[in-house]
Amino acid sequence: MDNTANKILFVDDDMFLLAAVQRNLRKRFAVDTATGGAAALDVLSRQGPYAVVVADLGMPGMTGAELLRVCRERFPDTVRIMLTGDTEQEEARVAADQAGLFRVLSKPCPADVLIGALEDGVRQHGLTATQRPAS
Repeated sequence: MDNTANKILFVDDDMFLLAAVQRNLRKRFAVDTATGGAAALDVLSRQGPYAVVVADLGMPGMTGAELLRVCRERFPDTVRIMLTGDTEQEEARVAADQAGLFRVLSKPCPADVLIGALEDGVRQHGLTATQRPAS
């Protein structure tokens, strides 16, 4: 496994959610967080790549959809997951196509569902990494 094997970047503008994510996922994954799209791009450029990036769709400045599209361009092997509220379902469907999303999860997302999606994403990243031709 490479050094990105279990690295997760979680992006949301809700500081309480990010603190809970850190607390609840750190035993299973190497979790970093960012409070918005611009901050996430900074973390990605300094500490990336990541196995999985999870972004909330509704964030000020840069939406999660925009962030995940950029992530797809810069880090195509990174698995992309979006969190969305019920009122954003149509926007999430469009984003799923444009950003090549692995999963779209509804907020609030039960912990077991989120952990399952992250584990599946890490596995998918591992498969993608092993199928890539050696350079």
